[in-house]
Amino acid sequence: MNLFKYIFLIFCIKEALTETPFSIDVLMDYCNKAIDSAMTACFTSPGCPGDLSNPTSSPAQVYICRTGNIRNCPGPTPYCYNNKCSQGNPLCDSSVITSSFPCPDVGYYPDPNDCLKYYVCQTTSTGIVATSSSCPKGYGFYPYSTNGVPCRRGSFYCVTAKCRPGITEWRTLNYYNGTQDQYGLLCDNNGAGDFYACPAGLSIDTSDTTGVSCIVKCRRENQKAVYEGDTTRFWICLGGEAFVSSCEGALNFDPKTLSCK
Repeated sequence: MNLFKYIFLIFCIKEALTETPFSIDVLMDYCNKAIDSAMTACFTSPGCPGDLSNPTSSPAQVYICRTGNIRNCPGPTPYCYNNKCSQGNPLCDSSVITSSFPCPDVGYYPDPNDCLKYYVCQTTSTGIVATSSSCPKGYGFYPYSTNGVPCRRGSFYCVTAKCRPGITEWRTLNYYNGTQDQYGLLCDNNGAGDFYACPAGLSIDTSDTTGVSCIVKCRRENQKAVYEGDTTRFWICLGGEAFVSSCEGALNFDPKTLSCK
């Protein structure tokens, strides 16, 4: 970002940020990492955005990365959620209608039937709940993204999963190198399937249909994976075989970057 644009953006958002917990640097960093220039950064005053039970609360606002403009979220979507104006935010309102997607844990998970769609699983007062979102056109779900949006642009490879009636089997989802078989449906004879997810770098053992087992499937040299139960250790593939290795010093294995930090 050149100096002129930076100064212009500071001028545009200085007043709007006066009473918000977000700094100029936070928004600049978000927009610099944005996968699409049309992306927005949603921010609010302290407390829950657009709290309809509190008329004095400030409305949620959205910052448009491409233009630097700031506007209030419109009446029908007064909340901020997943960096967009939303009808609600489950972190603030337990009555918000959420997806029935079965969250394995907190994090981002793919839709078994749609390569662009994904679910945001977050902890609320009623437990972990999911809301759905989608990657922009030309992008695909990518769980190892480090910019806060689980999407990736480019040559997109995706295989969705669909159960077949009369067959008990695993149907796995595949996304890019390193995520093959990490997600899948365990299908029963009725054609229904339960969603499961393995930790980063691990794959579902599709030979076992009695439950879910996560294993290392070496597909390339130096491939790494989470070692379950110990954050200081990790799996690494060398010569086609998986070995356990340890992070140095006080470092821990980061499942997002698949490296020690």
